[in-house]
Amino acid sequence: MKPVKKIAVIHDICGVGKAAMANIVPILSVMGIEVCQVPTMLLSTHTGGYGKPYIQTIDGYMTGCLTHYLDQNIEFDMIFVGYLGTQERIQEVKLFLTNYREVHPEVAVILDPIFGDNGSCYSNFTMEYVMQMRTLLPYADIIVPNYTEYCLLFEESIDVVYNNKNVVPYQWYKNLDNYKIKGAVVTSIPISNQEEIGIVITDKDRVDLLSFKKCSKSYHGTGDIFAAVFCGSLLQGDSILRACERAHTFVVECLVESERYEYDRREGVILEPLLKKLL
Repeated sequence: MKPVKKIAVIHDICGVGKAAMANIVPILSVMGIEVCQVPTMLLSTHTGGYGKPYIQTIDGYMTGCLTHYLDQNIEFDMIFVGYLGTQERIQEVKLFLTNYREVHPEVAVILDPIFGDNGSCYSNFTMEYVMQMRTLLPYADIIVPNYTEYCLLFEESIDVVYNNKNVVPYQWYKNLDNYKIKGAVVTSIPISNQEEIGIVITDKDRVDLLSFKKCSKSYHGTGDIFAAVFCGSLLQGDSILRACERAHTFVVECLVESERYEYDRREGVILEPLLKKLL
């Protein structure tokens, strides 16, 4: 048996700026995971701060990959679904997951919906897109939305502020159970202590609320870093809770390192010198 786990990453590729595949591939590689890239679109830069990027759509590419992978009996230990960008890509990834699981039913699927933050959708997304993303939920074993995305997907109030006593496990379980989702990691949870930020982890029969000190600055691509370390940790055998803790710790280390330097923040965090921490 090959001693290296294999993950298919369905995400976009940006030429400039550390986001999406540019963050995910090196992280998973240094963690000992073989990454198979299935791009959803090609962009000259990421979408945060560089103006309007040149975008090359690749309609049908995912379906073509699926046909080839099944023909060659290529097996993945996990499929990570990230930025899709259009309703057409949502339909295409549903077909990909359905047909792949008919042959390889044990493959784990992790979904990061990526469509909003800070209380609303990103400017290029609508509630119609959110509704289509909702139809993708039953295909996922674990979801990793931020708090805004979670609330919009499950039609929850976005104004609730949490502390360690008022997370209601039943509602979190009910939301996930309605879509047959096994677990969730919800980031950027608003905490009553405004100097902190929370992460809610729902796994089997427990809910954990972790709180952390807020970082003073934000950078593009940190969600992709979190997701990559999280997936890598799961493939290494960690629990959801432990994988979440490792992912958050590494993101903070990247933020702290980046704040030591003056440079164009549009580029994202300083990642490369810290990859050795994941060994």
